[in-house]
Amino acid sequence: MRAMAEKGLQLNPNNPYGHILLSNYWALKGNHAQSIKEAITAQNLDPLNPNTSSLLVTSYMLAGKYKKALEKYKEILELFPRYALAWNDIGIIYYLMNEKEKAKDSWKELHKIMGDNSMSDCFSSKNFENTVNHWLTGATRGSKLYCSNPSIIAMAALFANQKAWRP
Repeated sequence: MRAMAEKGLQLNPNNPYGHILLSNYWALKGNHAQSIKEAITAQNLDPLNPNTSSLLVTSYMLAGKYKKALEKYKEILELFPRYALAWNDIGIIYYLMNEKEKAKDSWKELHKIMGDNSMSDCFSSKNFENTVNHWLTGATRGSKLYCSNPSIIAMAALFANQKAWRP
């Protein structure tokens, strides 16, 4: 992957997708400084694409730079206030910072944007663990209102401190 991306960037050094590939490569290798550098280059080449900017946030998150990740998402949300991925990832960042109520507030906003008022109300009225368990129940039962992606379910189970989720 690295050789392919570097060759592509020799041919077209201003292609943000080559830098995205390199950022992902360096993240997988655990070289967070290089991953962040490539993500910044990609973002500078494609500054109005929230997906490209989110790559930089992911690089910051993987490096444990949670405050920088939050600052970047605040910038993204100034341009794209309904960008759902930002609200989801902000929740993850707050969870990683052990600020569960702030995580819950972010996910409440995510569900408002998605039009899932039931889940948004749940985030308003229940504590963190009960909210995540409620979401897990809906997701594992195949409800169309909940994402049933196995990796998302596994992440939510971790948030709820479940070793194995059984509905």
